[in-house]
Amino acid sequence: MKPRIPLIVTVVGALLVGGATTGGTNASWVSQKPLGASRVTAGSMSSGGTASPSALTVNRAASGTVDVLVSDSSAGKNMMQRVTPSVTATVGTATLVTKAGGACTTTAQSAVDLAPAASFTTCVRYTAPDSTASSATITVTLTGRQVRAGNLAGWSAAPTLTIPVTINQPQQPVTPTITCGSFQSNGVFSFGWTDRSGESYTVHRSTTTNADASYSVVTTSASTPYQATVAEGTSYWRVKSATTTSSGFSNTLRLVRNGNGSNSIVCTPVTP
Repeated sequence: MKPRIPLIVTVVGALLVGGATTGGTNASWVSQKPLGASRVTAGSMSSGGTASPSALTVNRAASGTVDVLVSDSSAGKNMMQRVTPSVTATVGTATLVTKAGGACTTTAQSAVDLAPAASFTTCVRYTAPDSTASSATITVTLTGRQVRAGNLAGWSAAPTLTIPVTINQPQQPVTPTITCGSFQSNGVFSFGWTDRSGESYTVHRSTTTNADASYSVVTTSASTPYQATVAEGTSYWRVKSATTTSSGFSNTLRLVRNGNGSNSIVCTPVTP
């Protein structure tokens, strides 16, 4: 009986969050020896072709998937090949599930016995943590054994292939919410907003109306709570994320100081 053994592994998917693209990974069984009564003495697997994806992108606290296509290219051979995939992640959570009808399922991926020239697709589902970790590494490991009459046969040591995929984890855009604080002294009023670790903010002010064109930048990389000097009359204040440029403006606060030197400052959220 001839040993069949080539295996092609290709990463064909794209992470759904962030629009990243992938390359491909090819692998083949090597160091083959003739099949004895129940096994050959050794086997190994080496990668070739294009390297695995160097980087994919998923926002923190979000999830995405990437497909791994496993194909047996040993047409004309007559032995099954059992492939057992597994996955680990340095941070976050990675699991392997089956794919059916073009979509990832909720069924855990188990070992698959491949006939010559057959293939299967396993789906890697990754959830990034909501933390300051800006990157992670997913490692897909494929372990192979020969199968004869439903039983494992062949190599005494199972060959494996590992496919590392680097995940970039940018901060997810979060629009801040500012809230009224308290009067400090000499016309100074304190207010704050929802903060996020690793983020910085730009404070905007208008002295006329709440129209977008009327606002100007007061400061950037501001900390919270923020202290503002309020002149007599009316001022409108709002903040915007500075690090995550896609974040929108916060809600608006209207600060009113009545009378020169007065300690009376009224803070009111403005309805758009």
